[in-house]
Amino acid sequence: MARELAGDDDLSATKLVEVLAHCASKIAVAQYRMMRAASMIHDELAEDHAYECSRTDSGEGTPAQLLDSVAAGKDPYADFGPDGLEQAIAEVDAVLTITSSRAKALIIAGDAARYRLVFTSYTLAEGRIDLDRFLSAVARTDLCSPEAIEDIDAHLAMAIQENPPMPTRSFNTGRFVDRAVGSGSYPQANRT
Repeated sequence: MARELAGDDDLSATKLVEVLAHCASKIAVAQYRMMRAASMIHDELAEDHAYECSRTDSGEGTPAQLLDSVAAGKDPYADFGPDGLEQAIAEVDAVLTITSSRAKALIIAGDAARYRLVFTSYTLAEGRIDLDRFLSAVARTDLCSPEAIEDIDAHLAMAIQENPPMPTRSFNTGRFVDRAVGSGSYPQANRT
């Protein structure tokens, strides 16, 4: 590695720009893989937690019955401790030495990459956008209905692919994300 880095001293500015682009692309691929891994950790820990909850002698029965008891005001920590998401956040923040809020954002982004914004996540995997831009897309599309998200995802990914890389500010202010969301008359999900 040191030998490769020493060769950078002899490169022109044009070649160094290519080095930067190559490095950014490798970082984006790694970020894509990390957020998917974080999401899969969450899925496994949530499933394990639900299984443990359902097999106890607490009288709760199935995971659905446990959810009903939580809705009725029973504290799940009293018998079972942290849920799958909280366990996953702890695992991810410990391994990556990041804050709990950043770990949670990574898990949520991984869930979005796997289930909601599949095509847009591929633009991250290809190095067309970075993790912060993907997190922005996740946040900006959070209230979109499940019926609309496939079209929004396709429009957003196409817009990213058809345009040159852009400053984060342009991406965040809605030039692409809000335009993709607004490109059709998509119903928004209701939050209660």
